[in-house]
Amino acid sequence: MSRAEPFLSVVAVIVGEQMYDSLRTETAGGASPMGEGEVLVNRLMGEPIEGLSNGELAQSLVDLENLLDRLEAERNRRLSLFSQRHGYFELEYPSASSFLIHRCRMAPQRAIRL
Repeated sequence: MSRAEPFLSVVAVIVGEQMYDSLRTETAGGASPMGEGEVLVNRLMGEPIEGLSNGELAQSLVDLENLLDRLEAERNRRLSLFSQRHGYFELEYPSASSFLIHRCRMAPQRAIRL
């Protein structure tokens, strides 16, 4: 097992199984589970990767891409409900796209595609 595999496996478990289920509620300590995601991203960003072999680096790229796909699917699920509820009106935006552009700092072309 490579040095990258254990950490990425932990990320996959937390993001894939625990985090999705718990994102709707707050943890016992009062912190949002979204904060757990930030902690994981910070750990990944601080991970020393220079010592990884090309094979380990390649596998970490595959693992990260798989995680990004899952996070994107979760974002789309939430955006769908937000749009169905017209939640953007409550926040004084004329559309979900305008909300994404202004509040999420998303590029207009990308926001419109979603």
